Amino acid sequence: YDFNSKNPTPKIEKSADLVDTEDLLFIDSTSSSRPSKPTVSSLSSAAHSYQSSPNPSLHQRTTVKSNISLSKQETAIKIPEISLSLFENILSQKKSANDAFKLGQYELALEKYSACIDQLPECSSFPENMHPYASLLLNNRAACYMKSGDLKSCISDSLLSSKISICFLTPSAQKNAFTLHSETLDFLNLHTKSLFRISSAYENLEKYQLALDSFNKLSALPIDQQSRHLVSEGISRCENKVKTYVPEKAKTSSNFDSLLSNVSNTGNTSSSDTVEDQNLVELQERIQLKVQNWVSSNKDNLRALLASIHKICPSIKQIHMSSLINPKQVKLAYMKVVAVLHPDKHKPDEPLELSILKSHLFTILSGAWSSFAA
Repeated sequence: YDFNSKNPTPKIEKSADLVDTEDLLFIDSTSSSRPSKPTVSSLSSAAHSYQSSPNPSLHQRTTVKSNISLSKQETAIKIPEISLSLFENILSQKKSANDAFKLGQYELALEKYSACIDQLPECSSFPENMHPYASLLLNNRAACYMKSGDLKSCISDSLLSSKISICFLTPSAQKNAFTLHSETLDFLNLHTKSLFRISSAYENLEKYQLALDSFNKLSALPIDQQSRHLVSEGISRCENKVKTYVPEKAKTSSNFDSLLSNVSNTGNTSSSDTVEDQNLVELQERIQLKVQNWVSSNKDNLRALLASIHKICPSIKQIHMSSLINPKQVKLAYMKVVAVLHPDKHKPDEPLELSILKSHLFTILSGAWSSFAA
């Protein structure tokens, strides 16, 4: 997010899984001094709402500062102050988490982001008693979950981050920023990133209607042209899937049912297109049968799946059952495997059959991981 641009609108990362490693969500406080002791920060409903204009400028946002004088007509939301020493400790741990993420150490980053969240004081005015600063940390932790293939946890953290951000974006609050000591959170940017991760995660889980709903929410936000193009592509993909794919009854059912396109022979369809579509369906059916035979009765048995995945995907090195004894070993092996299978890792010149296979395996392992971690 570029706060120096002439038309500052939230920009969505193409991969939709980057953390704010360089603290781009922050800008310097307009005040050069800090309070000498903790005070209570407040929100009022007197500022201009970003929703009242079709293309609001974030330069016009109102930040939340200490010692705000509120009139009786204004409704204040009490936010517990964080001491400077505690906040600096949180920032230090967050930086370590960001560094770990950039090195691909997602498990370590997860632990550090979680530690930061645990240190925040509770705030009863916000969802799940979360302090507003948790919105940023939850967003970053969601990025770790997405990278490690735990899409359900990614969605959970992103949804909670979004709920916190919305508290600053609704007409009743009419605030889209929050100042903590010398730093400011931009909740419109956070809300945008949360929605994009939710959309991507649902799409990877083949829950296309939910992904479409999230993409549509994104399209209503004031985002830049590049981001709007990505959102439009997402909407188009999901609309096609919703129209042409037969939804699964349940992801946890005993049988693995792949989503196949309905091929209809219309008068406007050329014979070459029909043959191509038919070939694609046959390819998907072959992969479905192959995966179904591999899964067998081990759909929710993560250890068994990891120990045998090399049989169906030879590019993955064999994992011996002896190295899957304790939960930590299982988690480490799982993260290594999904790093190979993750949709973001598919190469442009990769054979179509391999790409489809990896997508199916990624979905299966994600479901098995959810059962294992429950």
